[in-house]
Parts: sequence; C-alpha cells; structure tokens
Amino acid sequence: MAYDPQQIFNAANSFLLAADRALEQRPVGSGQLQILFVPAIVSTAFAVELYFKSIVTLEGSIAKGHNLSVLFERLSPNSQATLVASFKIDSSAFKQKLAGISDAFIEWRYIFEQQSANLDFQFLQGLAQASRLQAESWLTHHSSGTPNGAP
Repeated sequence: MAYDPQQIFNAANSFLLAADRALEQRPVGSGQLQILFVPAIVSTAFAVELYFKSIVTLEGSIAKGHNLSVLFERLSPNSQATLVASFKIDSSAFKQKLAGISDAFIEWRYIFEQQSANLDFQFLQGLAQASRLQAESWLTHHSSGTPNGAP
C-alpha cells in the first residue's frame, strides 16, 4: 500500500505543534509553572520519524519502525547530506548525536521504566525543524512536477 507523503507530513506537523504546546509554560499556582516535557520529547521524536517517512516515501521507498538512525539510513544520500549540513557538524558527529536520540519515541513514552535518561533535546528540536524543511522542500518540488520529485 502506497502512503501519501503529504498526509505523513501533515501528521508530522501536528505532532510538532503538539510538542510546542506541551512546552508552553502554564501557571499552576504559588508562582509555579507547568511544562509537559516528556510529552514534548515524545511528540518531537515522532514528528521527526514522520518527516523522515514522508521524505522516504517521496523518494520512492517505504520506511517502517521508530528508530531514527535506521530511518535516516533509508533517506537518499542527498537528503542525508542536506540534513547533516543544516547542523554545521561533520557526518560522524551528526550520526553520533542521532544515535543518542534514535529511540527517544520508544524510551520516553515509558520513561518511568528507566533508571535514568539523557537526551540532547536541542538536537532533537533542531532535527525536527531541519527534517520539516527538507520534507517541505521535497513536497513543493514534487507537487510542481519536478522530475522524480527531486528538490
């Protein structure tokens, strides 16, 4: 079954918006603020997953699973290079950072099962924005009739 990359992209945007809203500071009385950090992590990680899947679909393939490193490897070399370049770090450093967040969607949904957890949330957020822009570029060029959907 072929999936619609635009629908995947739209779902990713919804999860990224949910993550942004989860990070909104809400007063809960006594001068304290509430931030829903765990749902923000889970939603951001899922958004990245869906952006990657949207790109993979546009590139003519199918991707399954939640591991971001595995999904990244399903992207074309051009898409991989574009994402790495957006961070101004070398490919090795990028892949190391990616490995550190690759299972965030799974691990952070069940954070209560972990003894401890570390996450480079700034990298995760940056990857969400970079992959959103990459997917958006693909969709724009794909819908404009560019051969093979190439950006």
